[in-house]
Amino acid sequence: MSETEDIPYEIDAFATPDKKTEAEDADQKNKSVLKDIQQYLDEAIVEHNSFDLIDLTEQAKMTPTQQIAVHKFVKNHLVNIKSTIDNKLKELK
Repeated sequence: MSETEDIPYEIDAFATPDKKTEAEDADQKNKSVLKDIQQYLDEAIVEHNSFDLIDLTEQAKMTPTQQIAVHKFVKNHLVNIKSTIDNKLKELK
């Protein structure tokens, strides 16, 4: 082959990559369940964000400060779960 000879740039079809097929997300079937859970978490977050659940009577097993701390912890936990579900639902749309 001489230096001035053109190199053929044609290739066979088997040498090109196959088109990627989009795999259906397994959670697509569970989208309605995820939306129900999302709605439940919204309600639970509002409920735990309220002072209505704090027992101020003397018979309470925890002090009001402890109860507030527990409700704050539970609310943060629910918010974290909800954000995970929200992100998954965004992926499914």
